[in-house]
Amino acid sequence: MNIVIPDDVIRTAKISEAELKLEIAILLFQQKKIGTGKARQLAG
Repeated sequence: MNIVIPDDVIRTAKISEAELKLEIAILLFQQKKIGTGKARQLAG
């Protein structure tokens, strides 16, 4: 699945694409929705 996040949202949040992927991976891991392997894969 691909998710499209508009560039202006990323600019407004003052975060890079890589940082956003990391934040999502951390959030999903903390919520026990994914394990460490999937979090690592998502974060790149």
